[in-house]
Amino acid sequence: MGLKMIKKLFEEKEIKLFAGIALLLGTVMLFLISPWQIPDEATHLYLIGYHMDNLEFSSKLTQSLGMDQGRIEWTISEKTNMEQMLQAMIKKPDYSISEMLPNVLSLNMIKYFPAILGMELAIILQLPTFWVLHLGELCSLLVYVLICSGALKVCPFKKQIMAIFMLSPMMMQQAGSYSYDALAIPLMFWIICYVLYLRYEKESINLKDILLLVVPWIFVTYIKVPYVMVVLLGLMLPLEKFQVKLGRLEINEKFIKKVRWPLLVVVIVAIAVVIYVFRNNPWIQILYGVVAEFPRTLYLLYSTVRNFAGHLIVSSVGNFGWLNAPVSNAFGVAFYIALFVFAIVLKDGSAKKMTKWDRTVIWVTFLSLTLLTVFSMIHHTIMMVLYGSESAPYTYNIRQALYWIPYIGGLQGRYFMPFISLFFMQVGSVQLLNEKKTKIVVGVFAAVVYVYVGNILLNRFWIG
Repeated sequence: MGLKMIKKLFEEKEIKLFAGIALLLGTVMLFLISPWQIPDEATHLYLIGYHMDNLEFSSKLTQSLGMDQGRIEWTISEKTNMEQMLQAMIKKPDYSISEMLPNVLSLNMIKYFPAILGMELAIILQLPTFWVLHLGELCSLLVYVLICSGALKVCPFKKQIMAIFMLSPMMMQQAGSYSYDALAIPLMFWIICYVLYLRYEKESINLKDILLLVVPWIFVTYIKVPYVMVVLLGLMLPLEKFQVKLGRLEINEKFIKKVRWPLLVVVIVAIAVVIYVFRNNPWIQILYGVVAEFPRTLYLLYSTVRNFAGHLIVSSVGNFGWLNAPVSNAFGVAFYIALFVFAIVLKDGSAKKMTKWDRTVIWVTFLSLTLLTVFSMIHHTIMMVLYGSESAPYTYNIRQALYWIPYIGGLQGRYFMPFISLFFMQVGSVQLLNEKKTKIVVGVFAAVVYVYVGNILLNRFWIG
């Protein structure tokens, strides 16, 4: 994204305001949550080093930082050691620049590109390791804000609802982290908003529009496989809008109607061949198992909801650190009730009317994403129940193993947040509030949420 494009992006006051709020909230969250307290932080640092073919990358950062791991994570009463942190802020790094550079440029580095960029820049500047880690997180946050700002700018309606999801506490925690969520989440928001833009505002769909959807979708799928099903939103795009030129070939409504059925047959055959060739792939095995044992799958879904509904709601709104700094159950429920009311009464809530087909596509996409995300944790649950470790060197028969687990565990509500917005985007609206009252209501709501969340984080990591 060039400087001219960035300047154009922030021409609108609303987008500037959103970006400013996002940067402020993300930065505050980044510093309120102590080092090593974002889930799998050390694991992601290890994977970054692994993908750079620099296996000492994470260990050198950990040793040089000098702040203990595990103490706060496993003991609720423990707080951040201020003396350690102040020393870490000024301590010179124990490593040389050459020791911390990538030895290879691998494709997997794309998942962590913003964090890698920030950390390597800080390493080259020879900043203390404390600031190396935080600059990596800040770069992740900047990329998150840029992509979300672009998505919000093209979003044709319910911008406030989409902005609330983008600024929600759990999304802000992940935005300023080393996790690949920092890239996957905003790309999901972009795809959703851009599809709605093409469907409801843009007069025609050209090659550039297709690339602006397909490229992010490829990245999202590569980063987080369960999100592949967001591609179904493409079924909303009207055929009469297509004016895609590929050399002498023009892909328009007439061309698509001519080739769609033969193309569908080719796609089905191709999928069948891929499934057969890669039939031993864990993903294909899981999908085979849940279809072959459909009654058991239904039971596992029911059991999972029964046991973890409250946890999933809370951990989508805010269960920070290592899931040991949660909002209350009542607050989690109230958050979604408020969003539903906002979707109905706020200004810009129904700027465009969705057709039944559009709502059907959104519901199918939402359910597909939800199920695939849930199914993605089946392997984790089986390995933990049977062998106590996901990395244990054992195999299992998927159809039998489904009967050995009582539910699908390991799920967190934040896995669903990037696409829960789909439900609220399709809710009809009566628009009881004008633009001024809408801004006031959303502002008060955001203030209440973040005062409450800030209090939780202060008490968990700093006070007492």
